[in-house]
Amino acid sequence: MTIKRALAALLIAALCLSAAGCARDPYAPETEAEIVLPEPADEPSNMILGETVDAAPASVTLSYVSADGTSFSTVTRSLAVSPDENLCEEAVDALLRSPVSPDRLNAIPAQTQLLDVEFACGIATVNLSLDALGTSSDQECLMMLASIGNTLLSIAGVEGVSVLVDGRSQAIASLPPGVQTEPCASITSTYAQMSAEREYFIESETGTIERTAALYFPSAADGWLVPELRAVTFDGSDYASGLIRALGEGPLTTPSATASIPEGADLLVDNPTIAVTPAGERVLTLQFSSTLRNYLALAGLDDGLLIGSVALTICSFVPEIDAIAMEIDGERVGQCAIGDVQIEFADGLIRRDDFAPFVGSAVALYLPHADGTFERVERAVSMVRVRSPLSVLCALMDAMLAQDDGAPVLPAGVYHDDILGISVAGGIAQVNLSANFYRQAQALDATAERGVVYAIVNTLCELEGIDGVRFYIEGISAQTLSGSIYLKSVLLPNPGLVSPEPTTVPEITATP
Repeated sequence: MTIKRALAALLIAALCLSAAGCARDPYAPETEAEIVLPEPADEPSNMILGETVDAAPASVTLSYVSADGTSFSTVTRSLAVSPDENLCEEAVDALLRSPVSPDRLNAIPAQTQLLDVEFACGIATVNLSLDALGTSSDQECLMMLASIGNTLLSIAGVEGVSVLVDGRSQAIASLPPGVQTEPCASITSTYAQMSAEREYFIESETGTIERTAALYFPSAADGWLVPELRAVTFDGSDYASGLIRALGEGPLTTPSATASIPEGADLLVDNPTIAVTPAGERVLTLQFSSTLRNYLALAGLDDGLLIGSVALTICSFVPEIDAIAMEIDGERVGQCAIGDVQIEFADGLIRRDDFAPFVGSAVALYLPHADGTFERVERAVSMVRVRSPLSVLCALMDAMLAQDDGAPVLPAGVYHDDILGISVAGGIAQVNLSANFYRQAQALDATAERGVVYAIVNTLCELEGIDGVRFYIEGISAQTLSGSIYLKSVLLPNPGLVSPEPTTVPEITATP
């Protein structure tokens, strides 16, 4: 026992001498000391694999028609959805399931089912079951459309709402309603305005009308059809020709897309016609000249992207048509291709549903350049991928690996599998990278390291609900990738790194 006490005393004395030796003399000259940053306490409790995103509640204002049928009453609710769910779909479903109340009208007919909701590039396209045709008047139809439109426009990021019934646009006062971009405050005044338009546009044929349409343009490099809102002026009821002319102007606000129709070219051999089939379907026929095929060859477009662009645009706008038929140089189009996918049209009838799986949305990516700046570009991805942080990060990697202009890029040995997982909670995205990613990144210089790190940070922080990014390697917090950027803390986006000069988006092969 005496020996143990003696050893303990010696150990304490040694520690005291060591501490005294390490203490800084206040009168000693200043020397450069190594800065040791504090270790964050929020280490992940387990390995981050795959994708987990907290279902943060979003505020939605459900809009109901008041009991007098002239205005609206509202109820604000919080809805929580995961990345694989559609907030717009949940909002319409909540509206449909709302209980009956004596202080409001049932604007949506009973038994109406929600078939689906597309949400791409800020445009929500709602498709209801045939039960929605139970409205008994144009004014009641307007109530239904406005109730849904007002509800969805209350959601952050929704810029326009289109409502279809079994894939068909509905007419109000014999006119196309178009895409709703502003909340409707008064049903009475809105219907009066449309009735006045019918009088001078349809009955008197003395004026023009303007409607907002969703024009679908192809993203040739990615194989998607992306919508863009456009105010279109019509001087007659031949809405299809007006929409085709608008498509010829090309995309104005969607850099990831291209024109599907050559600008200024008069490709229609005759005016579009609408006929009723023996099955009772209304079909709009478009007759194009052979010049259209020449344009496809010169533009390098799949024929399916052009046909889909026309079909989605027209069927989403022109009232009460079930399908379109396209003839090129007198030959009925019976099939087309988008990439490796062959699309067959039964009886030569092209329906909106044929191209719904190819509707894409735009995602913002930050690509690094050799001078240390970044370019914010847009890529077209599927509507599902655009809501997934993991999928967006994979799209960023594709774009970075495709760069060939001397800009810093990811090393060639890095692949999608090197993103082990992403977890989003409390506004912070925790990105777990593989040991291979870390090993390959060791060769990056300071500028390239910053390019890789802030390409990920800025891109992810563009997504709703992400304010900062924290990096891990195989579930462990690493100090840096290659020695310059400290990673043991939450990194915030740095928009000041973005170059003011636009550059061309690199063409890359889409990843399934």
